[in-house]
Amino acid sequence: MISLYDDFLPWFYSVLPEISHDCALHGLQIEGRPYLKRIGFAVSVTQEVCERALSYEIDTLIVHHGLFWNKQMLRGPIFGALKKHFEFFICNQISLLGAHLPLDIHPLWGNNVLLGQKIGLTDPIVYEKGLLWRQKISHSSKKDFFEHCTRMLSVKNHNLLDMQDAKEIHDLWIGWCTGAGGSFLESLPYCDVFLTGEVPERSWELAKMQNTLLMTLGHDDSEIYGIVGLKEECARHYGKNIELFLL
Repeated sequence: MISLYDDFLPWFYSVLPEISHDCALHGLQIEGRPYLKRIGFAVSVTQEVCERALSYEIDTLIVHHGLFWNKQMLRGPIFGALKKHFEFFICNQISLLGAHLPLDIHPLWGNNVLLGQKIGLTDPIVYEKGLLWRQKISHSSKKDFFEHCTRMLSVKNHNLLDMQDAKEIHDLWIGWCTGAGGSFLESLPYCDVFLTGEVPERSWELAKMQNTLLMTLGHDDSEIYGIVGLKEECARHYGKNIELFLL
């Protein structure tokens, strides 16, 4: 067994240091059992994830989207779904850890670097403190790159039909940001193509005005890569001393 405080948390904070501008509480959010044997990994805390956690008898859950946001320790009342989540972790003595922006920007197994690698983008330029990525590819068209992405990813929505130059062959600048990256369309250096998890409605009009092919993958679907990468890093460090599950 591995000690939560003496072993696991020091390792966790060493591979994923806290980021000052993160809106989420990083690391331990709810304390469970003092020793770890079975760890679950998921993008978000959902009812389905909690049910799987019980079925796998895990003692620690690590997620990208935890329960504490804006670094406020719940100044208001705890009720509804949040109350049920707290009851679940406390009553079942399961620890909850969150890794938000540190997991987005990690250069080796973060959400953005692994999403880029998934579609063959391995030499990016990084902006916005690691949240925004951009790379140029040669001799392609928006239509060809779109079809490549649909083979590699689950594209939920797109504006390919708005692209009058969709079949033109030239160099393309590809930009991406996992999660909710639509606001970056206003500050990003021009991109021919932009991929993210979800966008506000105005982003579609902005993309049309900029002649940018916009693809959305779903917020959680775009951020599964970092959780898988963290699970694999945990396996490399602890080996057979602990059991790991993707929930």
